[in-house]
Amino acid sequence: MSVADNLAQVREQIAVAAATAGRTNSEVTLVAVCKRQPIERIFAAYDAGARDFGESTVQGLCTTADALRGSGREVRWHFIGRLQRNKLNKLIPHRPLIHTVDGEGLAKSIGVRSSEPTEVLVQVNIGNEQQKGGVASENALLLARAVSKMPGLRLRGLMGMPPYSEDPRPYFEEMAKLSAQLRKLTGSEDAAELSMGMTDDFTVAIQCGATMVRVGTAIFGVRD
Repeated sequence: MSVADNLAQVREQIAVAAATAGRTNSEVTLVAVCKRQPIERIFAAYDAGARDFGESTVQGLCTTADALRGSGREVRWHFIGRLQRNKLNKLIPHRPLIHTVDGEGLAKSIGVRSSEPTEVLVQVNIGNEQQKGGVASENALLLARAVSKMPGLRLRGLMGMPPYSEDPRPYFEEMAKLSAQLRKLTGSEDAAELSMGMTDDFTVAIQCGATMVRVGTAIFGVRD
């Protein structure tokens, strides 16, 4: 199948999952994760209607962003990898939504380098896995509240990944509870984004309340 066909199939799965939960597909943003994909596949996804793209490395995002912009294709970027502070000056000019803020130090570093507010999500280590980034779930709201008050930042919500080997639904449900608590804490829907779900589990994530899903392989195929 072509990238366009794959993208259409993923969109159909999003629509079905949303309907199952009494939602509409317009409530879910599909982030096409293009890390290490050939630029031709990325162009094909754009030409088939994708506008939100995700990268896990700063170099990958910058290189792909330059190629897309050079071809007249404007996209919205999502940074979804572990972020090193020494790469911030390269990343921020591309105005991505940063999904992986997991501490006050990193948040402050982003804020002080931002001439306009940078949109961020607080990453929650919902499975308490040592090998993954993210703030512990019991500290997520404290960090989110602190981030929401920092200059140079705009808190948009939360991001999380369940453990790979377990049923993701309980973790997604816990993330949804945290998201509801965050909206209540801030008294605003501005921080209502909930980024969770990837190729293997995005339909379950949508059923549990995800507003953003990060899908790579199902759109682009296995990386070469």
